[in-house]
Amino acid sequence: MRRTPGPRQIGALVILTCALVVPANARAAILGLDPGTYDVALTCAFINCGGPFTGTLTTDGSDITSWLFDTNFDGLPLSFNGDPTEFDSGPPADVQMVSGPNTIGGYTLNLFGGVFAGDWLIDSSGVSIWNGTWEAKLHEDAVPEPATLILFGVGTASLLARARRQRRKQSGSPT
Repeated sequence: MRRTPGPRQIGALVILTCALVVPANARAAILGLDPGTYDVALTCAFINCGGPFTGTLTTDGSDITSWLFDTNFDGLPLSFNGDPTEFDSGPPADVQMVSGPNTIGGYTLNLFGGVFAGDWLIDSSGVSIWNGTWEAKLHEDAVPEPATLILFGVGTASLLARARRQRRKQSGSPT
């Protein structure tokens, strides 16, 4: 004899289906940044380090996909470029760190999120050399939005059509 599923079995099946269908967030936004490209300023915690320095980083929300920082601390030029490594401890510690080496090696830039949000440091062989705070602002692209492009195109087309009609009138051709 075949049994019909009861309300408990149907409820469990619905919950299981939702868990499989609805994607879960792997982790919170890294460094607290939403997806986008950011202009980042590094400010030193001490006097005469040569800063503040600026750079850019791009994130898809859970991963920093690229960054570029050119610095000159105490007259030592360093460039940090590429795809840095992310670390997220998750709760309860809530420590986030994004780090990457400079292009010639020997130094590592670390940006912190979570409980240490807004802190950065550059170390060499695990010894902190420079540190301070960082601030990110969403990068404003100079690319016009589609409505502006359409309006510009319609205006240009109407000016060309008007000039064409005036030329035809002056030459005596029918419109």
